[in-house]
Amino acid sequence: MIPIRHRETGRVLWHAGSTTSLFRAFLTRAQLRGADLRDADLREAWLYDADLRDADLCGADLRDAHLDRAALQGALYDATTHWPHGFMPRWHGCREVPLPSEVAPAEAPSGRGDELVPERDTQ
Repeated sequence: MIPIRHRETGRVLWHAGSTTSLFRAFLTRAQLRGADLRDADLREAWLYDADLRDADLCGADLRDAHLDRAALQGALYDATTHWPHGFMPRWHGCREVPLPSEVAPAEAPSGRGDELVPERDTQ
């Protein structure tokens, strides 16, 4: 069984029936509020009436998942999350998380910034 854990506390919220994947998992009426489902393969999963409020769905694959009457308010998703065809996550109260940027902060230069630059010898 696969334990589904809370994204902040790590507490087990639900045990899914499969041993390796959540593909086609039967999660009808599952209490998954705040669950860490990042990068989960939830394709064709049955999530009728599931409580996914505040869950982290960033990178999750929900293509062809059955989300009828699922509570998704506050669930997090990003540009890598795959939804069922025609599903509008914002209409269901989901919040988009921007992907991390590739830019890393540079180290501050030494000195105060008002020092004179030594002249170069042009000979």
